[in-house]
Amino acid sequence: MKYLVLLFGALGLSACVCTDPRDAPNIIAKASPINCDHRQAIPEQAIKEQVKGWVLLAYSLNNDGFPIEMEVIDSNPKGYFEDIALSTYSSCQFVTTGHIEANERLMMNLDFNYATLQPYSSVYAQQ
Repeated sequence: MKYLVLLFGALGLSACVCTDPRDAPNIIAKASPINCDHRQAIPEQAIKEQVKGWVLLAYSLNNDGFPIEMEVIDSNPKGYFEDIALSTYSSCQFVTTGHIEANERLMMNLDFNYATLQPYSSVYAQQ
C-alpha cells in the first residue's frame, strides 16, 4: 500500500509542470523585426513538458536598425525560452514604428506555445 501511494504521488508530480502563471507584461510597440527568420523553434524540453511561456527582451538600436546590448529582462517560466529568444532576435534588423530617442531602451515581449512550435504572438515595444 505504501508503495502504491508513492507511485501515484510520483506520477502526479511528473505530470504537473508547476510554473508561475504570470501573464506577460503589456507593452506599447515602438519597433518590430524585419529581415530575419523569427520563426524560432520551441526547445525540445518545452515540447515534451508541454510548457508555454514568454520572454521579455530589452535592447537599443544602432543607426542601421540592428539591436545592441540585447538582454533578457524577465521570463516565465524561467529556463526554457531565454536562449532561443536571444539567439533568434539579436541578429534581426528592426524598423521603428514611432519616434525613438538616441540610446533609448526598447522592449520586446515574445510568447511561446509548444503546440505551434513557434511563438503564438509577439509584441515589440518600449519600456
